[in-house]
Amino acid sequence: MHYFKTHPTISYDLFDDGRMINVTNITSRLRLANIMKGVGLVYYDFIIPEGDRSDVIAGRYYGDERLDWLIYFANEIHDPYYQWPMDSITFEQYITKQYGSIPAAKQAIHHYEWIYENKQKLVLPFGGTTIVPKTVLEVDLDTYHTLAASDRQEVSFYDFEETANENRRRIKLVDKDFVPLILQRLRVLYNSNV
Repeated sequence: MHYFKTHPTISYDLFDDGRMINVTNITSRLRLANIMKGVGLVYYDFIIPEGDRSDVIAGRYYGDERLDWLIYFANEIHDPYYQWPMDSITFEQYITKQYGSIPAAKQAIHHYEWIYENKQKLVLPFGGTTIVPKTVLEVDLDTYHTLAASDRQEVSFYDFEETANENRRRIKLVDKDFVPLILQRLRVLYNSNV
């Protein structure tokens, strides 16, 4: 991961033996919006394909796999192990480790939801149609039982985890034309060679 190459170093007694060594200050956090104040960045929505790593996406989109840190940076991903989507095999292993088995995770209820807006197709006044996504609200068990069967749903631990994992697939990619300016501003900010 090349992201930390942009960070300053600090003196730190890493081994608790009185010897100070220079280490990367990984606690130094910046937001892309703060670095690029006054610049209208252009982002593109991107869905991470099954099993793709950030370096693969950076290589394909930016032409340089070492710009994987920019993907994390633009999406405020601080822990790529837990904030990056798992592939299906890793996801199943995670579910089994967390809940004992996949069937157990599918049977146990995480929460209850009230479906107050079901997916529907709307005709727009200027032509065309749009799909209004299903909208839900988490409710307690007593409220759940007062709702009509068509207006409620149970969400298992499996479904909850699967939705969270799939949501991590939706990221933003900064337009590649802005990369030189981002790198320049980071160099100035950190006074280092990126």
